[in-house]
Amino acid sequence: MKCLTKQQIFTMQLLDEMEKCNRHSRYSDIVILCVGTDRIIGDSYGPIVGALLKEKLKNKAYTVYGSLDMPVTYSNLETTIKSIRDRFINPCIIIVDAALSRIDYVGGIFVKGGKTKLAEGVNKNIRETGNISIRGIVGENKKEHSKNLEALKNGSLSMVIELSQITANGIIQAINNITMA
Repeated sequence: MKCLTKQQIFTMQLLDEMEKCNRHSRYSDIVILCVGTDRIIGDSYGPIVGALLKEKLKNKAYTVYGSLDMPVTYSNLETTIKSIRDRFINPCIIIVDAALSRIDYVGGIFVKGGKTKLAEGVNKNIRETGNISIRGIVGENKKEHSKNLEALKNGSLSMVIELSQITANGIIQAINNITMA
């Protein structure tokens, strides 16, 4: 029996959520919103995914917001979401963001259908948004703001890059295998 790789599992989970999402509502576009900053190692997961997607995803039917050169952070998140809502009629918004969780989940990538709360790990109050969330678990949730910020600052860059590559490749594979309209 063949074992599936982390890449294959992630891609299958994302494709499944995209198909479920599309069954309930026909979307006009797919928008990938990669959230985070390059100034904090753990939080750079989203911008690295965004940069990889912009480099590899040549299909004009999909739009990526957030990358290393133009990050979407807490300070410009609301404006970016408004811009997406103004530009697209009925977009399927896929949120890509770093997260903290239990120690045994660190290094995992979790896909979930439905709206997601952003900046939750650092006690920011952003409204829920999106249709699908992809969370790269970059560190342990210490249940305290200052300790969580330290966990994000002192995360493993090699792990963040590995998670980012798996995520970007999985998104590309899933997009190439689904028709949203």
